[in-house]
Amino acid sequence: MINFQLTFYGLLLSMMLILATIGAMMYFRWRSQLYINLFGATLLGAISSIAMLALPNKFNSWYTFFLSLLTCSFVLMQIALHRLLFTKRQDKLYGHLTGTGASLITAAASLFLPVEMAALLLLFVIAGLAGFMIYKIVPETGIKPKIVISFIGYALHLIFFISAAITKMNGLHVLGMLFLFFSMYMIFTQLMERVLDIMQAAAFTSTRDETTGLYTRKHFVQQANQYLSRGQAFGIVYILIDFSKENRSGSYDEHFNNIGPIIQKYIDRLGFSCRYGQDGVAVMITKSSLEMASLVESLRMNIEGEVPYPIAVGYTNVIEGAELEQLLHDARQDADRIKSNGLDKIFDLANSKILSHDGNGGGRV
Repeated sequence: MINFQLTFYGLLLSMMLILATIGAMMYFRWRSQLYINLFGATLLGAISSIAMLALPNKFNSWYTFFLSLLTCSFVLMQIALHRLLFTKRQDKLYGHLTGTGASLITAAASLFLPVEMAALLLLFVIAGLAGFMIYKIVPETGIKPKIVISFIGYALHLIFFISAAITKMNGLHVLGMLFLFFSMYMIFTQLMERVLDIMQAAAFTSTRDETTGLYTRKHFVQQANQYLSRGQAFGIVYILIDFSKENRSGSYDEHFNNIGPIIQKYIDRLGFSCRYGQDGVAVMITKSSLEMASLVESLRMNIEGEVPYPIAVGYTNVIEGAELEQLLHDARQDADRIKSNGLDKIFDLANSKILSHDGNGGGRV
């Protein structure tokens, strides 16, 4: 029985400490009050769990004192969960605030009340908060099964604890702890899933341009230099998009909203790309079974078929020891030359040839 309790409280403490660490990290990253609240809530739960484990007598006033603090932690985590799941809502959550205050008052009163009475008050707190969720929040947000299960699990834990305190049957208390663990696990998984989604989104926006969905220029340069140093780059392509005939009422960003995904669709299987300037996209080719000229011609034809603006595509082969800046300059120079000459061709500076639209050498100059 003791080993079971050690295992149970150890798992519960681990979940609390993980969430507390994540809350602290997220706070230092975004300086949001939400994450400092999450840190405080889970830290309170961790302290309560340690104290409950350390107390040999599970049916005295000190145990219900820390159980009340754990209940307060449960309510505060529900607040954090609501804010994370429904980011566009600014509900005052009066029911949750009332539940927080009531659990703290119960903690103070539990030192003077019978154990059964204090636990019953906590059950009323959870039932009242569940009622508030059902009648106030659920009709507007919909039912979240894991939140419902967490409330049911916590309520069953309190019911079994009250029964155990009355009958002095430790087995009922152990059964109640199972429901407590299950309840906290439901909250833990929801918070972790949401936090991971936020972290993934943050990682995406730190490496991706919000307008195009392509890599940011900084991240592109970092990645490209790594591929060059490892000898895993085949060529640099520069796609120049001609907006000159467009009667632009907005910025280039508005036109890139649709162009970015189209380019990315054809580039992802060949390498990676970024928006490199107001009207250009730089591409590093890292894998292909085709010669650069054939690859770029195929790429141009695919993109040209979907982009509603004239494009000029220049490229240069990667030469050992070449600097990225020079490679990008050469590819951009090729694209500029094609645009200025009005040729629907691909020019390769490294090989000094111009390919006509059908891919044959010669062409008009």
